[in-house]
Amino acid sequence: MEPDRESPEMTLQTRPLVLFDGVCNLCNATVQRLIERDPDGRLTFASLQSEAARSALAAAGVSDPADLPDSFVLIDDGGVHVRSTAALRMTGWLGFPYSLARVALVVPRPLRDAVYKGVARNRYRWFGRRDTCMRPTPELRSRFLDADESTPVIPPVDPQGSLAPGARGLGAWVRGWLVRLAVVYVLLYMLPFPFTLLSYLARLPLIGDIPGLGAAVGWFVGLHGEVMNPLTTWVGSTVLGVDAALETTGSGDRTFNYVALFVSAVLSLLIASLWTALARAR
Repeated sequence: MEPDRESPEMTLQTRPLVLFDGVCNLCNATVQRLIERDPDGRLTFASLQSEAARSALAAAGVSDPADLPDSFVLIDDGGVHVRSTAALRMTGWLGFPYSLARVALVVPRPLRDAVYKGVARNRYRWFGRRDTCMRPTPELRSRFLDADESTPVIPPVDPQGSLAPGARGLGAWVRGWLVRLAVVYVLLYMLPFPFTLLSYLARLPLIGDIPGLGAAVGWFVGLHGEVMNPLTTWVGSTVLGVDAALETTGSGDRTFNYVALFVSAVLSLLIASLWTALARAR
């Protein structure tokens, strides 16, 4: 059975541990982003290929590490997390707007794991790979459990969390932009569904007792409608020349819905492009 929050009784005496594929460019870039966004050093790291990773998994109760995914594994005080659950939980340390992705945890795990597996299977083809695992600089050695293992490694991690020179090129830039475009479009397409689902859950016992949850969810759903509905209607009439007035008919096959898809696509292109430009400038 795959571990994924199946060992809640385990309490780690150390900081959360991120295990990653040490030769995967996408995994290494994610780790470096985590380092950049976690200056207080709350997270520790090790490559899945290391002896340190095998020891940590054994201590966490994983009898056969070969049963785990070969991309990302997260060990924290909630247990051992894999695939989409590990990735989404890690976004909590990336800060806004990355942390918004944790909302996707409400999506059934088989569905989000299917998306995760698709990216994981193609990560070498889309993002490339290294010949050996990366090694931290002296400033970051204390955060890598496998820092003292005698494995030749290239390229090094720089203290600012950026890839070494030559690790990024036009292909990596395009792939990064495409990934950001997909992430933004999926989030815009889903909204405000995750929050409307939370609004229903907020009516249940225990969940509804969380202070301010219902009010916060209601505010966001209302704000989304106040912004997106008039924008969609305006784009329909002004840009596309169609009547895209919002009508409450219960049907999803309306002009308004098709224009809303167009608006989401345009916004995704703009946001992904700005996001990529800012990332490269930084």
